[in-house]
Amino acid sequence: QTAKVSTSNVRIVSYSQVSDSSALVPLLRVAAQIELMDGGEIANGSGLVLITMPAATSATITASNTKITRTSNAAASSPINRPTSSSLTVTVTFEDGSQQDFSTDSRTVYTITSGSDLVQISGRTITPKSSATGNGTVTITATFPTAFPTVSASVSLTLIVLDRFTLVAYPSPSYSGSTTTQTLSRLQCSSFFQRAYLKLTAILSDNTSYDVTSASSTSFTSSASSVIAVNSNVLSGLAAGQSTITGTFSSVSSLGLVVTVTNSMVNVTQVTSSLTSTTLGGSSGSTSTLKLAVYFSDGTRYDTLSSATWVTYSSLFSFSSSVPSAVTVAAEGVLTILTNHYTG
Repeated sequence: QTAKVSTSNVRIVSYSQVSDSSALVPLLRVAAQIELMDGGEIANGSGLVLITMPAATSATITASNTKITRTSNAAASSPINRPTSSSLTVTVTFEDGSQQDFSTDSRTVYTITSGSDLVQISGRTITPKSSATGNGTVTITATFPTAFPTVSASVSLTLIVLDRFTLVAYPSPSYSGSTTTQTLSRLQCSSFFQRAYLKLTAILSDNTSYDVTSASSTSFTSSASSVIAVNSNVLSGLAAGQSTITGTFSSVSSLGLVVTVTNSMVNVTQVTSSLTSTTLGGSSGSTSTLKLAVYFSDGTRYDTLSSATWVTYSSLFSFSSSVPSAVTVAAEGVLTILTNHYTG
């Protein structure tokens, strides 16, 4: 007696690959049992099953990070934060169009085909060798010698390092269109010198650059602190002379920048003043402050003199009012209303 059995009532009990060198195609020995709907068994048995697998046609390999650096290199420090490892992903494509992730498959073999002096592989993770001192391109190849001998894939990574710095100084306070300077001159008819602010740029071996001026691991030093004082990244001239300024980021120092402080004066060539309104209003005793922009003979300027906090107004200017009975002007450009006044 025969009966039609739904495949949903067939349960695979076990299977194993047939080890027979005479077999021309892959075979599996499958043990199965046929069950009733209530779980009872009708029959069981085993047999050989022919397995037809699509052939692998190609593979791809990608890296989570194509540029990495050593953990000990300044390129790994903030704000550069270059990664210190890379994870590989391998995908095999078969002739029927299907794909399978072989990244962690035991049949996948990773080989460093170039740059083995720079990096190492653990599993599918690439890390720089701590003993490596250079930088450059690394090539990783994935092969499948026991599964797909003719299929392989390669990917290139770059080991990068901090290569050099640029250290420059600009007039302080900053203004649009300013250019670099290495001279701090005395301001006209005063005891005050100009100031400058530093900018430190880190350049990596791949020629990418990062402003590291304000990084927590950045510091600046002056070789002659009696000539130039350094506060954060601001240079203050103290006396005539020269000082070599050095920037250090993540324990790596830049070449020195020689800055000169001179008693040769820069003269004021132009002054503009403004108020938020040309009409002063308020009760007697109310005040308003003039906004002064000052231009110097060396092309530098202070867009607002008040931003040059180390300079006193009275060292450069004196103020007067044409109607002192109505408005007075203090030394720092502060206007005080005394009474009403109108000029027609």
